[in-house]
Amino acid sequence: MPSPLPGCDGGPPPHPFPPGTPPHPFPPGTTEQTLSTGGVRLHLRASPGAPARPALFLVPGYTDHAGRYPDLFAHFHARGHAVWGMDLRGHGRSSGQRGYVPRFEAYLDDLAAALSTARATCPAAGWVLLGHSTGGLIALAALLARGAEAPFDAVAGVVVTCPLLRLGGASARPWQRAVGAVAARVMPRLSLPVTAPYPHSHDPEQVRLRAADPLIFHRVNARWYHEVRTAAARVLARAETLSAPALGLQAGADPVVDPAATRDFIARCPRGRYVEYPDMYHEILLEQERAKVYREIALWMDALA
Repeated sequence: MPSPLPGCDGGPPPHPFPPGTPPHPFPPGTTEQTLSTGGVRLHLRASPGAPARPALFLVPGYTDHAGRYPDLFAHFHARGHAVWGMDLRGHGRSSGQRGYVPRFEAYLDDLAAALSTARATCPAAGWVLLGHSTGGLIALAALLARGAEAPFDAVAGVVVTCPLLRLGGASARPWQRAVGAVAARVMPRLSLPVTAPYPHSHDPEQVRLRAADPLIFHRVNARWYHEVRTAAARVLARAETLSAPALGLQAGADPVVDPAATRDFIARCPRGRYVEYPDMYHEILLEQERAKVYREIALWMDALA
């Protein structure tokens, strides 16, 4: 197996990735496949692991896709974990109008289909959902609504990084929010441009890669906006009923989501742990000091065993 990334061996505190460091390649044996479900084709990516170790399933956020996370795959592959990731419908290499979702429950259906495929083809000692931003909201909603059902009954825990439980100030301007609320009902496929840029990461290489990525889009869909806000309110209200262990990792300088919402939700979870990184921006899995985040997840996963 490849050498572990900084700090993944449980040794000294991890150091930042040197500025400008290119990402690791995806691990040997990583495969890609397409899953047809719910009228769309979902793109899945998978790296192998040891059957005796829990597997990690990545659910990226809005405009995001699993192809941006080779460092994450390499880190956990080096620890013996299988790692799977999906591109949401309308994102990355999955089909569908960019950013559009007809109803929030379609995300839960898609995740169920993708996780079922992973379980059927990848032996593992349980599964851990890792959801970032919108993906964090989806992971929590799935466990709250369907946690006792297959395939979610195999989930041993959930990690959410900067979950979209409440939007932050930079997510949309007031006029966009007002127009979006009306458009969600009368023009649900309308998408508005993101006109207020905000920082995502302190890592200059990740900033460069994001800017050059043709799969990243820069529009906010009206129906998506309505659906996630409604779903976030439901999830926030049910924190006390989440039975799975939950690790909440939040960027303190997050311009996209409200850190207080993550803090409050995890504090009310029966088996929650919260860690905040005061100076990090929203994409903490792609931050300059992402090794710290990876190590926190790895040690938490070890404690689940």
